[in-house]
Amino acid sequence: MRTILPEQKNPVLRKEAERILLSEIKSRRIQNLIKEMKALLAKEEFGVALAAPQVGEAIRLFIVSGRHLHEEVATHQTNWENTKK
Repeated sequence: MRTILPEQKNPVLRKEAERILLSEIKSRRIQNLIKEMKALLAKEEFGVALAAPQVGEAIRLFIVSGRHLHEEVATHQTNWENTKK
């Protein structure tokens, strides 16, 4: 299992990430990377996105979690409903 690498120990962050082709997205390699990145992001309490270079892969790929967005929308909805009373 991969880990999110600290900036000081991650030389990939200093490189230009490579493009990946749309046809590569369904490859076993990229799908496994996405699966691992989702698992890592799910463990983060405050994380909302994760880029492949953060886990040592110099490719242009990132994932975004909607987990916090859902919580924020629910909070705003509750606040809005309370102001209507």
